[in-house]
Amino acid sequence: MVDALSRKTELASIMSQPQWDIMGLLRERLQHDPMVKSVIVLAHEGKTKRFWNEVEAYVRTCLVCQQDKVEQQKPRGLLEPLLIAKRPWESVTMDFIIGLPKSKAYGSIIVVVDRFSKYVTFIATPIDCTIEETTTLFLKHVAKYWGLPKYIINDHNPRFIGKFWTELFKLMGSELHFSTSCHLHGAPIIDSSHTSNGLYREKSSDVQVLQGMARASDIAHSYLDRAAKKRKKWADKKRHHTEYKVGDMVFVKLLPQQFKLLGPMHKGLVRRYGGLFPIPGKDGKVSYRVELPSRLKIHLVFHVSYLKPYHEYEDDPS
Repeated sequence: MVDALSRKTELASIMSQPQWDIMGLLRERLQHDPMVKSVIVLAHEGKTKRFWNEVEAYVRTCLVCQQDKVEQQKPRGLLEPLLIAKRPWESVTMDFIIGLPKSKAYGSIIVVVDRFSKYVTFIATPIDCTIEETTTLFLKHVAKYWGLPKYIINDHNPRFIGKFWTELFKLMGSELHFSTSCHLHGAPIIDSSHTSNGLYREKSSDVQVLQGMARASDIAHSYLDRAAKKRKKWADKKRHHTEYKVGDMVFVKLLPQQFKLLGPMHKGLVRRYGGLFPIPGKDGKVSYRVELPSRLKIHLVFHVSYLKPYHEYEDDPS
């Protein structure tokens, strides 16, 4: 069939394939390009190094490039592990799991993890659980059985930063620790607290530790310390240290819904980083306070991995 069609001149175009001398066309076009001619002249004069330095400096300091370009480097900020608890229920983490199928009047869960024994308490809550209800449930399901913890670690959920919650636990003698905005690497609230530290969990179960078996606390603390050091060692291999000074200008990696608060824009035009914003101070070892517009209404402390340094253009990059 193919051979029969190819013999008909009026159908020859169906089977034929055009042949283009692509390289020849490119050479011809480049020979007449004034930019290429200028580069060739600079190359003969030995000035290409300065020329390319200027091009590199321009690209590196371009405002649009700095906001949109994907960085090909390790994430910023070394791992800063939390202090290891010395006894059960001395330090706990709390977080909400929302968006669950509604069952009766419940649609969310409070997850409380003892950082020493990895014992977990799940508390069913209504979808619109208030600060007062959260406090009551915590006292009923956790403090009633294990006592008040010395440290409570959670994110910046409005329930955990409200005046009622903070003042109550301040009077009771408990310290509230918060993770930075959009970042839980330094304080794994739920995802890794119950599943990590396998080195320790192989040696003793959470029930054994809570029951106070002989030397369980000392053994658990030693394995937790080894696991934390091992995790930091491997995590730091995939990160690099970055430090900013007060007054430095940075870009901030915001969520798409947060970008909309800066101004109306199409989702396809949302940049990877917003800015520029100054740094008024440092908050911890790897977190910085950023001076954001008041209309954003988000937490002002960011982990260093969510910040990108601003490179200002210099007239003479050499």
